[in-house]
Amino acid sequence: MDSDLGAATRLLLNILSKRGEKVEENKLEQLVLWARKKGHLQQPSLLFSTAEWKEIGDLLWKTVIAGGKEGKPTQELGTVLGKVLRTLQLVSAEQAFKGAAQEKLDPPPSQRPKPAKFYGFGNHPIHGLRTSVSPTPQDVIDQVTQAENFSPPQSAQTANELEVSRSPRSVGVEIGGD
Repeated sequence: MDSDLGAATRLLLNILSKRGEKVEENKLEQLVLWARKKGHLQQPSLLFSTAEWKEIGDLLWKTVIAGGKEGKPTQELGTVLGKVLRTLQLVSAEQAFKGAAQEKLDPPPSQRPKPAKFYGFGNHPIHGLRTSVSPTPQDVIDQVTQAENFSPPQSAQTANELEVSRSPRSVGVEIGGD
């Protein structure tokens, strides 16, 4: 077994053991060498391909069914193959789920809200105060509609009462009424 294939085999064995699968190193090496002799696993990276292991499984079971002098030793490799295939399928499913979850939780940069800074005296940003600015037009429309709903009611003027303008310093006290 060449050094690259040996390193990939040990890495696969490490993945299997971390997943709780007990596989003897020599049994895994026998399976890898058998598959390589049959024309599979020609590149070390293929040790981590579920499709490659499914093809190896098909070939393994055809050999077991055919019997002969190669059938019995091959049958013993079936349990190792099952553990490898199950573990690789589990790992690839977890990676797919993780990728989908990450995509939902972390949108692409074009869809992320831009942070807004708050400025204090002297037009300097206030450190620690930031908020997200709504990037979509619909959010802006919703904010405007909400502001209209909370605007103060218009005063109803009557013919007898004229609205008197008051100075901004006025505190609302009228002097000299009836």
